[in-house]
Amino acid sequence: MNLRNNCIGPDGAQALAASTTLTNLTSLGLRENYIGVDGATALASSATFTNLTSLNLGSNEIGDDGAEALAASTTLTNLTSLSLSDNEIGDGIQALATSTTLTNLASLDLSFNFVGDDGVETLAASPVLTNLTSLNLSENTIRAAGAEALATSATLTKLTSLELSDNRIGDDGVEALAASTTLTNLTSLNLDYNDIEDDAAEAIKARYPFASLFDG
Repeated sequence: MNLRNNCIGPDGAQALAASTTLTNLTSLGLRENYIGVDGATALASSATFTNLTSLNLGSNEIGDDGAEALAASTTLTNLTSLSLSDNEIGDGIQALATSTTLTNLASLDLSFNFVGDDGVETLAASPVLTNLTSLNLSENTIRAAGAEALATSATLTKLTSLELSDNRIGDDGVEALAASTTLTNLTSLNLDYNDIEDDAAEAIKARYPFASLFDG
């Protein structure tokens, strides 16, 4: 069910969470609905959505508290795809990275948040996100240190898709990715708009010929 951009707000999210008829839903899209922390908390504690495998809460202003509520959920254990793009999440990354609820996640979208290098290092060291195949960290003020954490992560070895566009990883970060011995399954790598010079670009292209390096 896709209810994107309908302004249902927290009350609408709470009504959905309390539904007794939506128990067979496997996919729920609520992007751009202003559900806030209260809406996210209601979804996280709902007994209705135990069969959900895909949840999109992008652009809903859930913040760190909302992310922490989702991470603490005891009912969303079947999720394999979670989008929390554009939600002002920073410190909440710690809860997501250690959540025993999210061990089945294959796809995680955290683009347009406040992840930063510290958040990336937390994700890269996560003991529970070992099944991720797709990770979107675009526009998160990630620098070389964050890229280096990704490049050496023993958690993210199954990644096939990595989105790092619109960050600040620079040449050092790109060279670390090019030298990675753990990101061996990548088939898609987006490094657009990262201030990459020619030598580093050549190194990453030699390792990952499919890498996108558009810099305008």
